[in-house]
Amino acid sequence: MSATTPADTPSQSSQASSSGVHNGSNRSQSSSSATNYCQNYFDINDILANSQRVVSTFVTRVPAVGPVLDPTGDTADVEVGSKLELPLWLARELHSEGLVDITVPKGFNRTYREILEADANCVDLHKLCPNYYRVGHHLSRMGLHESEDIAASLVETFHQRYHRIVNYSQSATSDTVHQIQQFVGQLDNEEKPLFAAGKQALDQMKEWDNRAIEKVTANEVVVNLRKRKHIINSDIITPNGSQSSGATASSAAN
Repeated sequence: MSATTPADTPSQSSQASSSGVHNGSNRSQSSSSATNYCQNYFDINDILANSQRVVSTFVTRVPAVGPVLDPTGDTADVEVGSKLELPLWLARELHSEGLVDITVPKGFNRTYREILEADANCVDLHKLCPNYYRVGHHLSRMGLHESEDIAASLVETFHQRYHRIVNYSQSATSDTVHQIQQFVGQLDNEEKPLFAAGKQALDQMKEWDNRAIEKVTANEVVVNLRKRKHIINSDIITPNGSQSSGATASSAAN
């Protein structure tokens, strides 16, 4: 005899469908949360990085937001194909909704990535983008066609420049002040604290080597005792080496 399995009851099928929908929503929430970047709300550098303007091309018509996104425009709607420079925080949200395509900024496109790969030390990152690493971090997590390449370029760029930052921070002297100032002026806002930390470590090492941090001093009780002995001896012995009058009188009386 062949065993027959009963058909699922309506309650079981509804539970299965609801659990499937629930699991699907959980997956979508987890995937969206995985791509979100947790900004430091009170960090001025992160605020500036999120304010970086990027060219965004609308792939969907968006009604009644023209005056908000483009105050210089004449239309109330944003038509398909419209290109606007939007702050990164807004472009990221619109891109996640599938409303815009983002053009990678100049400092992160293929041409500049090849330049940085060849020699990252010759590039003035502060002039290119003061918050280069933070903006690149945002772009690398936005699911763009070049996001993975941008992430790899950030790692390689930092690896190349890190050694030079350490070398300059450990060789800073009064004779190289002008050269050091020029070098620091080309650093990204994430690199400047690294240079400052390296220079501080060098100064602390010099202080330790010169015993300037902690000096061994005599105890106050010992110092006072020595002073007292010196005063007593000066009362007994005159400068020419003869006994004082008090000592002579006491010896004569004896």
